[in-house]
Amino acid sequence: MIPLHSTCLRGADYDPATRQCGVSLSTRSAATVRDGPLAEVIAGLQLTAEQAADITAIAQDGRDMADATAVLLAQKLFARLQQAGELGPRDLEQVSLVQARLQTGIHRTRRLEADVQALQARLALREKELELAREKFSETKKSQVEKGLDALSAECKGNAEVMQLFGQFRDAVLKKLPGEAVA
Repeated sequence: MIPLHSTCLRGADYDPATRQCGVSLSTRSAATVRDGPLAEVIAGLQLTAEQAADITAIAQDGRDMADATAVLLAQKLFARLQQAGELGPRDLEQVSLVQARLQTGIHRTRRLEADVQALQARLALREKELELAREKFSETKKSQVEKGLDALSAECKGNAEVMQLFGQFRDAVLKKLPGEAVA
């Protein structure tokens, strides 16, 4: 396939561009290609450019992509209905209904996303509270065990053999406690 320079399709100064490719085209030939095999491609490109302009205009009005999408989908649906034949009042109602449902769904989705974010924030807060409660419980448990060991140590004072066994017992108990053992 031989690449055609864009000026060939407009018919303006096509000769130098086509000579570079080793092809010569007349203005009539370029118009035939433009209006024949490339007509649908050109129409699609024009439609895409129009849709891009519509999205830009909607964005400049302060609306978001969801609103732009709803408008463009309604326009496409309306265009397809026009291509299919006559449009009656019922068809226009259907287009309006589809657009309204689409926008309602988009707003519902936004609301659900906001609810999910709020729930995630609450969950993170609860997880942090739970972690703090666990740490507090662990410290309380450790403190109570240490108080009990201190009381036992006071009872064992004066007996060297019992104190030696108590020291081994105390070390074993403190190793089992979470966190750092206090000597």
